[in-house]
Amino acid sequence: MEIKREHYLQMLRDRMHNGMIKIITGIRRSGKSYLLFHLFRNELLAKGVPEDHIISLSMDGWENRAYCNPDVTYSTFPPQKVVRIGVTQGFATNRLSS
Repeated sequence: MEIKREHYLQMLRDRMHNGMIKIITGIRRSGKSYLLFHLFRNELLAKGVPEDHIISLSMDGWENRAYCNPDVTYSTFPPQKVVRIGVTQGFATNRLSS
């Protein structure tokens, strides 16, 4: 059974192009990553966003530690190409492009 979390998806939709970083908080195992990496990602794909414009990073692993530095993130994912960055357990920057 999938819980759609329509209220939270609508909040993301309403603020999608406002140029601000979205921070999703909640207790452990409450579905924050699922909301971003599955529900919202699938919605972006359904709207025609190319898959290579959706970047998902999990910051709780050692392999992505470099992206905690906003300069590294910005140089790796230029704003002209990035539509969304989903991040859990950490920090990253996001500059939205149209």
